[in-house]
Amino acid sequence: MNAIGIIETRGLAAAVEAADTAVKSADVELLGYELSRGAGQITVKLEGDTSVVYEGMTGDVTFVTKEITD
Repeated sequence: MNAIGIIETRGLAAAVEAADTAVKSADVELLGYELSRGAGQITVKLEGDTSVVYEGMTGDVTFVTKEITD
């Protein structure tokens, strides 16, 4: 079963980092970026098998948590 993962970021650099981490940590396909509500908010859309999308999103959370604590 396929799923779509959505990551909201503030700024293009954070969106690119989130997409890069998700694609490298799991077998997900990057559907694209979208300016969501202005004010620099970007939505990153991913697609893949449900468990794989979850794995990619978990990789992003782990990466962000590590960046904040370092």
